Order: sequence, then structure tokens, then C-alpha cells
Amino acid sequence: MELENSVRIKAPASRVSQRSLKHLIKETVTNLLKAVKRLPLLRLSMELQWYQAGHEVLSRGLKEGIN
Repeated sequence: MELENSVRIKAPASRVSQRSLKHLIKETVTNLLKAVKRLPLLRLSMELQWYQAGHEVLSRGLKEGIN
């Protein structure tokens, strides 16, 4: 999973006050930081899902092979 290096804010400059623009940037950065903090957890979760799926397939194969 990759994050882009830049964030584009599409809004006409005349309609966006400096204060609201700062708020929007702060909110965007906060959301990006939250996403980055979750990346290791998402990776670990995916690895556990693959491990569980592999274990289920392996145990099913062993059961069918024994019977």
C-alpha cells in the first residue's frame, strides 16, 4: 500500500478563507497520520488471515487424506 507524496485540495481560492484552508489541511494531515499508524496493524491482520486460511486448507487436506 502506497501513500502519495502530495495532497491536492480542489477548491476555488476565492471561496476558501485562510482559516478554513488551515483547518482542512490540519484535518487531512491528521487523517493521513491515522492511516499511517494503522498500516502495521492492517499488515498483521492480513498475515493472520492468510495464516488462518492456510491452516484451514492444510487441516482439511489432512482430514480428507486420513479418511
